[in-house]
Amino acid sequence: MKKKSILNDVLVNKGYFINFKISKKEINILKNIIKISLLDNLKKNSIAFNIIKKIDLQNYHKYSEIIEHRELMKKNNRLIKPKNVKKIKKLKFYKNLKKILPDFKIINFENIYKEEIDYRIVRPNKKDVSPLHRDEWFWSLNKRKINKNATRIKIWIPLICERGKNGLRYVHKSHLDKFELKSTTKRDDGIFKPGEINKKFKVNIFKSDPGDCFIFNDKLIHGGLSGGSLTRVSMEFTMLIKNKDIDRHINIQ
Repeated sequence: MKKKSILNDVLVNKGYFINFKISKKEINILKNIIKISLLDNLKKNSIAFNIIKKIDLQNYHKYSEIIEHRELMKKNNRLIKPKNVKKIKKLKFYKNLKKILPDFKIINFENIYKEEIDYRIVRPNKKDVSPLHRDEWFWSLNKRKINKNATRIKIWIPLICERGKNGLRYVHKSHLDKFELKSTTKRDDGIFKPGEINKKFKVNIFKSDPGDCFIFNDKLIHGGLSGGSLTRVSMEFTMLIKNKDIDRHINIQ
């Protein structure tokens, strides 16, 4: 895998790169980290804690009625604690990511932890997924400091999913589209987020099996997909790469 081809796909040609995988062993490690985080947030609900502790996360939806799911899935509750971020960074998939991309750092949006890795738990056929959006809109809408000398790239990691039934939707080459956001909404904590997109796009489904990662441009229009019969579980984080390092690899002849 060459850095030039990956960066050209993500930043120039398609807006994404899909040939990066995580082993079953490391999928299980990441699932366990998420379950630990979930149980930490459920300690005040002893009934839910004892039930979720015993089940596989793919069956979470069967018991979610006894849980305040919306509250549990607020962004600050979905952040992986620093001690577990350190564990993630020691895994082989992360080291491989470091090899196939120029040097990067994991950045944060919520300003809670220095390095922000978060997870999503999506129940089948529920409104647990985000509508089509660009990640860059969150940064601009909330006037987050944007490093003009660096570029943001995101990775989405499915840990439990059903191929073609749930996961991620995206619009091919939409990072090049000059489409502008027309409306916004507000989270309970005051964070602005993009509203519904009223333009029609040809939307593709990323037909992923567990471990099939989606590395993409933060200008790519994408959103969640909820379906199938299992709870979907995924992890994601944003990487910041210096533009001078990107140029060095993209411009190789």
